[in-house]
Amino acid sequence: MRDKTDDEPEIPSEEVILTRPETIIPNQETENMEVHHHAHHEGKKNWKSYFWEFLMLFLAVFCGFLAEYQLEQIIENHREKELVESLIEDLKRDTASLRKYQDVLIYQKLMMDSLVFCLTAPDLKEKG
Repeated sequence: MRDKTDDEPEIPSEEVILTRPETIIPNQETENMEVHHHAHHEGKKNWKSYFWEFLMLFLAVFCGFLAEYQLEQIIENHREKELVESLIEDLKRDTASLRKYQDVLIYQKLMMDSLVFCLTAPDLKEKG
């Protein structure tokens, strides 16, 4: 609950008058607005109207096809760039691990040469 301050007048609940929002009068412009109505042909259509309806429908479907094809091309190009970047990162990681493994193999070869040299030394054969 909120504390009352001395500035706020105390109004008993019986004296509270509820007001309704004013009725909104529609704007005159909306009454005079032009509305496009589709042509409803009474009777038979001639071949020109069939041709124009076919042409409009064909163009709408064809434009939709072109837009879908363009969108697919954009998505595929984006996916291709992501895959190429991923391939480059994988190759960098593989190259780094192979270089590390190569360093380990070189170190092991040096240690084995030292072991073979120690085992074949003439001093060890005489003392042994």
